[in-house]
Amino acid sequence: MLKKNKWLFGGLVVVGLCGAGWLTNGLPLVVASTFNGTPAAPPQGVYTQVGSRGLIPVDTQLPGGVAPQTVAAGAFQVGAEAFGEMIGNTTTSTAGAATLNTTGGYVTTEALTTAVGATYSFVLTNSQFTATSPQPFVGLYNKSNTGGAIGVTSVTMGSGTATIVFTNNGTTALNGTCILVFHI
Repeated sequence: MLKKNKWLFGGLVVVGLCGAGWLTNGLPLVVASTFNGTPAAPPQGVYTQVGSRGLIPVDTQLPGGVAPQTVAAGAFQVGAEAFGEMIGNTTTSTAGAATLNTTGGYVTTEALTTAVGATYSFVLTNSQFTATSPQPFVGLYNKSNTGGAIGVTSVTMGSGTATIVFTNNGTTALNGTCILVFHI
């Protein structure tokens, strides 16, 4: 399936055609890491940090015997795709709710004043959500807010909506706007 994306950077329109392998074409196959020629792997194969030159394995879902089945994408490539998706799909919330019918996006909240230990519920309306959909990846980050420490408490899927509950785990109340990001 081919997807056409269009982004605007400083007045320059950048168009990208996205499909299977669009970020992985020509990338190296994933093989065991080596250190001075000796196979090496982090404990249980888990990396705790991926630097700008680190490679993240990506399965291309090709049938057996067709190469490459697993390739590596750089952290920059993954971040660039996420950035492009977020800046192209934005909206602003009103009273803890917003609508964005895309696979990912960036929502600026209204000014929040959530007290210490209190929760903030947000309803994201999206035509791609169903009650049985997997939960989207979500995060809430500070924009003008300088207080509190917000964390995701729960995500409940509904028909066309996801109700996301955040808790202020900080020592002061929230005092400004935040950015909610999501990806299906």
